[in-house]
Amino acid sequence: MVVETIDKKSCKVFRIRQGTFVDGDLNEIRDIVADHLRRGARKVALSFNDEAYPYSKLISLIVKCDSLAKKTNSELVIIQPNADFADVLAGTNLTAIVKLLASENDL
Repeated sequence: MVVETIDKKSCKVFRIRQGTFVDGDLNEIRDIVADHLRRGARKVALSFNDEAYPYSKLISLIVKCDSLAKKTNSELVIIQPNADFADVLAGTNLTAIVKLLASENDL
């Protein structure tokens, strides 16, 4: 699992550099986000690569990370990698609870 962590505009950005995932990858991402939230991050972003597609387990990860963020009075945002990703999130109504940004420049 390749996750690059950067700070950008007072946001902890997790750049996820693979398009397909196994359960262990998703747990690793959740644990990385949870660790940074415990250490005081107030805004975290998941940035997926162009190959990522939000299938059910990835959507579940987003919901879990959003729940973790809310428990610490923090915010989760998603950097959309492509239009299909945004369409699926909108179709599942996730955009009502998680902010979706077109790029890291929109942070």
